[in-house]
Amino acid sequence: ASNVAVGLSRLGLKTGIVAVLGNDTSKQAILDELKREKVSTSLLSFSKKNRTPYSVILTGFHRDRIVLTYPGAVKELASGKPINFNKINSKWIYVSSFHSSPVVLKKIFAHARKKGIKIAYNPGSQELKGGLHKFSEIAKGIDVLLMNNSEALTLTGNADIERNLHLLSDIAKIAVITEGPHGVHVTDGSSIYFKKPLDVEVLDTTGAGDAFNSGFVGALILGKKIEGAIDWGTANSNSVIQYLGTKNILLDKAGIAKMLKKFKSNKTTKRKI
Repeated sequence: ASNVAVGLSRLGLKTGIVAVLGNDTSKQAILDELKREKVSTSLLSFSKKNRTPYSVILTGFHRDRIVLTYPGAVKELASGKPINFNKINSKWIYVSSFHSSPVVLKKIFAHARKKGIKIAYNPGSQELKGGLHKFSEIAKGIDVLLMNNSEALTLTGNADIERNLHLLSDIAKIAVITEGPHGVHVTDGSSIYFKKPLDVEVLDTTGAGDAFNSGFVGALILGKKIEGAIDWGTANSNSVIQYLGTKNILLDKAGIAKMLKKFKSNKTTKRKI
């Protein structure tokens, strides 16, 4: 969640984060970073009994990574109790994976619909394992659904990306499936868009999905059409994978424009379904 919050903030959007931290040294490091990045912390909660969630990432140059996670206080957020819905009245909500029960997710989406808030959703493995029917019951009607090809496979049991786009377009107005070094596929229900990755040297792919999602959703919030959103997401993710770390090379609007100008020959294709 903090990766996407920082990514959206760097694009000049007023951004806050809903999360639960423990009362430990990690808490202060996170608060300091969010403050530097101009992300509001007014919706954060603090656990009295659980430590701050964290991940340990094992990676190497030009290698894939292994992520070890300690959930800590995240289980409190998954219960829904720390979420102050009365204070959530934004134009958009981006929901990341936090291993929540369907009841809490339904409550989040119901609140957004009641308030006219647009929803972007990047589900986690826990939310996908229930299968397409149960997932559709929770998420149907959302604005943007984002996942990678392995997550789409987990949800649908099907490896065909175009078929999965059709299935996901029954749930969301815009469905996105990223495919790592093979590019990104997007549908709005009437057309399918595809863009290859930029020709950059890949050092570490950690955070690439969050970088793409923040660029893509940020572009939509700022009024870009789907082609522009794909460009922004691709530029942001291809910036991050050239370096170690998930946030340090997230781009602002000027950085995205510079990246797209450098790789202007890499066009997005569009075809009718």
